[in-house]
Amino acid sequence: MQAELKKIIVKVIKEKSLIGNTEVSKTARGKIISKGPTCECTAKEGDIILFSGNAGANFEYESEEYLVLNQDEVFVIL
Repeated sequence: MQAELKKIIVKVIKEKSLIGNTEVSKTARGKIISKGPTCECTAKEGDIILFSGNAGANFEYESEEYLVLNQDEVFVIL
């Protein structure tokens, strides 16, 4: 049961870039909205983080995109 409490909820920051003439969505940045009570990550609510583009579980709430990440999927705190 403790594993679920080490999760982080992140609001995805959408960025677009161009590769040639193709627009590519980059979703490897996000803002921490909440952390589980046993999360050992040093990031705090409101911090911007980098994570793997295919990490976490996506969900949508009130037309906003969010991810639930494991604490070890956070690469960098910006």
